[in-house]
Amino acid sequence: MSFNITIEVLDGFSNRLHLNTVLNLVVNIPTIYFIVFHSSKAMGFYKYYLLYTVVTTLVMDLHQTFFYGIYFLLPSMVNYLIFNINISVVGFGLLSLAGYRYFSLNGSFNFFEKKITLFGLFFVGIVYPIPTVITLVLASFDQNEKEITNLVKNQSPEFLSLTKLGICSSFKTAPLGYLYMGISGLQIGLVEFLGFFFTLRTVSVLKSLKGSLSKTTYSVQKQFLISMSLQILIPIFTLLMPISLVMFLAILNVRNSSFFSEIAVHIMTLHAPLNGLVILLSIKPYRDALKKFTSFKFFNINVQIFAVTTSETTDR
Repeated sequence: MSFNITIEVLDGFSNRLHLNTVLNLVVNIPTIYFIVFHSSKAMGFYKYYLLYTVVTTLVMDLHQTFFYGIYFLLPSMVNYLIFNINISVVGFGLLSLAGYRYFSLNGSFNFFEKKITLFGLFFVGIVYPIPTVITLVLASFDQNEKEITNLVKNQSPEFLSLTKLGICSSFKTAPLGYLYMGISGLQIGLVEFLGFFFTLRTVSVLKSLKGSLSKTTYSVQKQFLISMSLQILIPIFTLLMPISLVMFLAILNVRNSSFFSEIAVHIMTLHAPLNGLVILLSIKPYRDALKKFTSFKFFNINVQIFAVTTSETTDR
C-alpha cells in the first residue's frame, strides 16, 4: 500500500484537523461552563480536579491540531517537547482524579482539598517527563537541515517535500530512537498503572462501604467512580493504541505509512472531546444542566418559529 506525500495531501490533512479543533472547542467550552456554574455542593473540591482535566486535555489537543498540526508556529522539536509535557500534565490530572476518589472514601483526603495541591500536581506533571525529554534531545541533537534532508532523501524519499516546510525532525540513530520510545512508554505506563491501581482500590472500598452509606450517597459516589473510570480508559484508545500503531509500523520499517499516521493523529485529538462528553453525560448535575440548556434553546426556537408562522397567517 503506497501513499504519495504532496502539499495537496498535507493541505487536506490540515483541513481535516480544523474539524478536530472545532469539535474540541464545541464540547469543552460548554463543559467548563457547566463545571464552574453547575457543580453541586456534594462535589466539593472535586470539581476543580474535573476542571483541571478538561482544561489540560483541551490545551493538549488544541496544540496538536492548531499550533502543531495546521500552523507550524514553532520548530518541530519544540512542538514535540511540548507534546510530551502535555501528555504528562494530562496524565497527572487523571491520576489526581483517581487519588481524590480513593482517599475521599477513606476519609483522608485533606491533601487533595487544597488549591496548592493542584498547582503542585501541575508542576510535577511538567517535571516528570524530564527523562523522556532529555532522551529525545540527545537522540535528535546536533543534526542540521542538510543531514535531515539527505536522510529523508535516502530512506524515505516520498517524505522529501516535508523537509521544505521546515517541520521535520529525526533520530540520529535507530537505537536512540528506540531508547526514547522505551523511556517514554515506561513513564506513561507507570502513571497509567497508578491510575488503574487507585481505580480498582476505589471500587473495592466503595463495595465495602455500601452497607454503611445511604442510597443517595452511594449513588453519587458510584456515579463519580464510573465517570472517573471512563476518563482513565480514554487514553488507552486515544493515546496508547495510535502511538503503538505508529511505533509498530516504525519497527517493521514500513515507509509509506502516511495514511496510518493521519488516522493516528485524528484519533489522538479525540481525547479532549471524549473526556468532556464523559463528564457531561455521566455526572448528574452537568447532565441535568445540559438537558435544561438544550430544551430551553429548542423551546425558544419553536416559539420563534410559531410566532413567525402566526404572524404570516394573520397578515394573509
